[in-house]
Amino acid sequence: METLKRLHLIRHISELPPPQFNQLAFALNPPAGQLPGCMAPVADRAYALLEWVESSVGCGLKRVENVLAAMGYFKKKKFLYGGSVAIFF
Repeated sequence: METLKRLHLIRHISELPPPQFNQLAFALNPPAGQLPGCMAPVADRAYALLEWVESSVGCGLKRVENVLAAMGYFKKKKFLYGGSVAIFF
């Protein structure tokens, strides 16, 4: 994933309200103890989640995008020349 898209993704996840972040984390199902506790700032929890997502045992960024889309947080627009871009709400 390109740098600017990664930056946009972590910023977006860091800005999720705690209940929605918890829904995302539940859906992705990281191992117990992988994320800081719920009293930690969402930005710290988002960083830890994405570190796991991109690790060799994580689920991959595509799954994060799919879960966020299912939660209604963004949609993908297809362009005529084969590319796509994520549009966050």
